[in-house]
Amino acid sequence: MTKPLRILHLEDRPAEAELALRELRKEGIQFTAKRVVTEANFLAALQDAELDLILADYALPSYDGLSALVAARQERPRCLSYSSPARWAKRRPSRLCSTALWTMC
Repeated sequence: MTKPLRILHLEDRPAEAELALRELRKEGIQFTAKRVVTEANFLAALQDAELDLILADYALPSYDGLSALVAARQERPRCLSYSSPARWAKRRPSRLCSTALWTMC
């Protein structure tokens, strides 16, 4: 049995977070996810040594996916992240899953 992926998900809207995670479940991917909303919580969560994958919303009220990507690359240079505008993910959720898996740590 393989170890479930540990996902850090930067997303301010619970429905959007569930949409992305539902697509992973549909593909049969086993995971645990931690959703964070703020920059401070995101930066703290980057310290998790067991982190496998980062998903980040492109635009949040006080933070954004590009800034999160910069922070992730500074803190976790061997870990990549995926940032997706919610509108794109809604239209093409199956691509969200395949792209997210492509960017695993």
